[in-house]
Amino acid sequence: LTLYATEEGALAEVIDVNEDRLLRGRHIVMDDQAQTVRVEGPGALAAAMEDPDNPGNPDARMTIDWDRAMRINSDTGKAEFHGGVEAITRRTADTSDLTCDDLDVWFTPPAATEDNAEPVHADDTAPVVESGEGEDVLLDAGGRDVRKAIATGDVRFVAATRADAQAREPLSRVMILGPKLTFTNE
Repeated sequence: LTLYATEEGALAEVIDVNEDRLLRGRHIVMDDQAQTVRVEGPGALAAAMEDPDNPGNPDARMTIDWDRAMRINSDTGKAEFHGGVEAITRRTADTSDLTCDDLDVWFTPPAATEDNAEPVHADDTAPVVESGEGEDVLLDAGGRDVRKAIATGDVRFVAATRADAQAREPLSRVMILGPKLTFTNE
């Protein structure tokens, strides 16, 4: 599937209502066989996030904007964003803002089938369903969990935590500046 914006300067949109995701770009190419999505030129991606402090929080969002190109490979769980990247996350108790030239993110890939889904124990916090074979399986296999991220070129990262959404001053705030930032959660 290939989508083009019809007006100069406008962006085409792909909206996934079930997953609460939005993708914008002038030229969007979605290849179902290869499990890839590409956006040539500037674009934006927005998705709902889990909020551990306020489950079901409709305002918990991640947005990523870029100037040059984006590519996501669902099989590998890798997403690449190029040119003037700005990534923002907002949840009840924490926020983060990242700007850089290029950003590579590796997400935990979702389980392809029930056969290869990892078992989850009842005391884990992930939502579970009965598999019918005596084991619980992940309902959403963590498809948006970030395993690793590498930001390069004029990196500026600011993160803050708050006691609650209404707090005026953060409990903590960190700023990292430099040519490269690597985050791992493996």
